[in-house]
Amino acid sequence: MNDYDTMGLDSNVLKNIKDAQAKRPKELNDLIQKQGDLMERKNTLILDYGYERDSETVKEITEELRQVSEQINKF
Repeated sequence: MNDYDTMGLDSNVLKNIKDAQAKRPKELNDLIQKQGDLMERKNTLILDYGYERDSETVKEITEELRQVSEQINKF
């Protein structure tokens, strides 16, 4: 979490969030990062490049997102 992600939260709340994030297993952090990257890629394809939601590329990313979400839920 960087300084731009504070969203006006109290400093104690931010400290608790950062502490909780630090305690997560590295594998979970990696999966969460991958999930965010995939969502950003999917949204970029749809919004910036006009890819249809049912295009093959978007379907592949959606399937990969589903798999990553399943892995995250196992933690």
